[in-house]
Amino acid sequence: MYREFLTNKWVLSGIVFLILFSFSCFLWYEYETAPYKQEAIETAELLLQRKTPSNIGSEMEQATNSSALDNTTQNAEKPVTQTRTETVDKITGVEVAQEKQTEPSTDNVVESDVRVSPFGFGPYPKIPEGFPEPDIFDSLETMGNSDMRKALELQKRLIVEFYKQGISLENVGVRGKSDGRVYLSYPNVVYVTWDYWTDEDGITHKYAGVVRGHPDATSISKPFLDKGEMPPDITVYELPDGYVDAYEVLGLAR
Repeated sequence: MYREFLTNKWVLSGIVFLILFSFSCFLWYEYETAPYKQEAIETAELLLQRKTPSNIGSEMEQATNSSALDNTTQNAEKPVTQTRTETVDKITGVEVAQEKQTEPSTDNVVESDVRVSPFGFGPYPKIPEGFPEPDIFDSLETMGNSDMRKALELQKRLIVEFYKQGISLENVGVRGKSDGRVYLSYPNVVYVTWDYWTDEDGITHKYAGVVRGHPDATSISKPFLDKGEMPPDITVYELPDGYVDAYEVLGLAR
């Protein structure tokens, strides 16, 4: 009975089929899982490399250098400028950072408190030594960007420039306009605006409607100017003549 069962062609065919099917499944399994096995091996090798003594030593060296740099900074007694010079060790190929300490240089120091004109005239000029009003520009800071401030800035710049050239404006009145005209009131100069009137006979008379200038000059000149006459030893300019062009003297662009 068993012999007939084992020699039956259907039984033999089934056994052969199961063997072939099992072998095929094994091959398919090996083929499909091979990439995952390789990835696991590479990951294990990478983790092992991260824990090698050379890398551990590099990490310790970096930590030591960082700690030493921090201590140097905290214990410094005066400000220094640290320049970092990068070099490469030809033997190990490891980048080495060398700290070089030098005294702070003042050659290229830029003053952070330099005040600049809001009208495009550049920084305020340096006040010369011995100038009687060293804070001459301070009053401008509270005036806003008005035409009055522009006129005063040109006026003050001109005063400083004249002082540098050896021209003192002490006891000289200075009146500027935003268009760059600056009038200097010397004791022997007046500025006038002429007015006219006609009498009953139709004769036209000239007189000074406006007289400006130094108080000494105006007090002397006014009696003459009211009659249309020129005062002696006094220079009379008819407005708007007699001004100094601040833009031209200071070399500023309009």
